[in-house]
Amino acid sequence: MHVGTLLVALLVAAPPAEAGPWALRADLAVGGAVLAPPLESQTWGYVACASAGVRFTELLWLIAFAERGDFPLRQPSIAATAYGAALVYDLDLAPFVPFVEAGVARVSLTTPSGAGLIEWVPRLAFGVELSIGWLVLGAAVRYYPLFDSDVLGSPASTAVTLRMGARWQATTVPTERTSR
Repeated sequence: MHVGTLLVALLVAAPPAEAGPWALRADLAVGGAVLAPPLESQTWGYVACASAGVRFTELLWLIAFAERGDFPLRQPSIAATAYGAALVYDLDLAPFVPFVEAGVARVSLTTPSGAGLIEWVPRLAFGVELSIGWLVLGAAVRYYPLFDSDVLGSPASTAVTLRMGARWQATTVPTERTSR
């Protein structure tokens, strides 16, 4: 099943959010990306990302993500793939929430000839989200420092994305205690 179709189906079937620290999330993001420096027009491309996560406290999430970016104007063109995990810290509990993120990603940069770079790097991000019931809309900036990037002459990848997702809150069922 296509990931986008699955997310749309989950969005439609999602229950409304309720209070409680445990929650699940699923997000899709699309946007622009740059391999830099130099900040030439040929270094710009596009990126798509999918993530899923679980919230452990009111403010802390653990997410897993997969991301794909293409830089077709660069010669030779470059495809960037990243997957990994990150901790996301919400800076507020309001419906409009800024957040910061730190994690680790396995990044692969490849050219059509197969030459490229594969390495584990930190993933740093910040952004904002707006929660409307179970629907979440947001924007984020993600940064990957690429330490061994001599092959492609680009020491970093940065992406600016718009996100849409869903969150499902855990429901707490009160239990009655009976004495014997």
